[in-house]
Amino acid sequence: MIELYTAPTPNGHKVSVALEEMGLAYQVHPIDLSAGEQKQPAYLEPAHKVTGSRCVVPVLAAGIHVATTFKHAS
Repeated sequence: MIELYTAPTPNGHKVSVALEEMGLAYQVHPIDLSAGEQKQPAYLEPAHKVTGSRCVVPVLAAGIHVATTFKHAS
């Protein structure tokens, strides 16, 4: 199952929509932007890009990653 760390923002919703459209199972882990959770070290490695294959932050990169990684899953 995909673990989606996201906030209720327009960019945050884009990845959820992509996952729903592809019929992929995912679990949402909300990030509280007003509390500054997005600035914690776990979310910033390295420089808002990809940490291994688990953390994709920029919304376009996340969409491309989901589409290419899980294209045969549905």
